[in-house]
Amino acid sequence: MTGVVHLIKDEEIKTDTFKKREFVIIIHNNVGSNTYKELIKFQCINDNIKLLNDVDVKDSVIVKFKFSGKEYNGSYYNNLDVSDIGVISKHATGPVEIKPGDTNDYSQSLPGLDEGSVDLSGIGSQEKTEEKKEEFNDLPF
Repeated sequence: MTGVVHLIKDEEIKTDTFKKREFVIIIHNNVGSNTYKELIKFQCINDNIKLLNDVDVKDSVIVKFKFSGKEYNGSYYNNLDVSDIGVISKHATGPVEIKPGDTNDYSQSLPGLDEGSVDLSGIGSQEKTEEKKEEFNDLPF
């Protein structure tokens, strides 16, 4: 996933064996003729915290991550656990946009990123799904 770093939080030490550091990127979703800004929170855990050492707010980045989910007392929680981060450009001035058919080689920005790690083929195909989500969105913002 690509975006611009909006916020990098301080490291949190939860236990002797668990620490994390969260950050937020801004992405822009184009739905029809509208563009929506989305804020996506990721977390770096334990040794992966060092991945944020060369990342600053306003940097354009590509983030490689996995989903994790847990249940606690009947509530369910999801996290985006970072496995790698690459800086595309320092102090970006606008949104990072990847369109269907994008042929840029982002593997240079993120060592170890190989074909198949990021599937760009479905970008832009969620318009109908996003429209349906809007119908059921009862959030006050």
